[in-house]
Amino acid sequence: MNKRFTELAKQAGLQQTKWADADTEDERVRIWQESLNNPGSLEKFAELLVKECAETINDGTNPSIFYQHQILRHFGVEE
Repeated sequence: MNKRFTELAKQAGLQQTKWADADTEDERVRIWQESLNNPGSLEKFAELLVKECAETINDGTNPSIFYQHQILRHFGVEE
């Protein structure tokens, strides 16, 4: 997984856990998931990801700011 995705997952409160493959009982695979103790962390991760993507296109020009706001509105991060 991309290092930045990992940072955003941690920031959002997602938990990394082992995932056993039912066919091989291999527990080396690790996944990120929302915890019952931290509901809403998956939604927070998605919001952080959308904001990060929108920020990367903003170079300060009017067109880039327009598209940044369009992306945020499209995903419901900004009204």
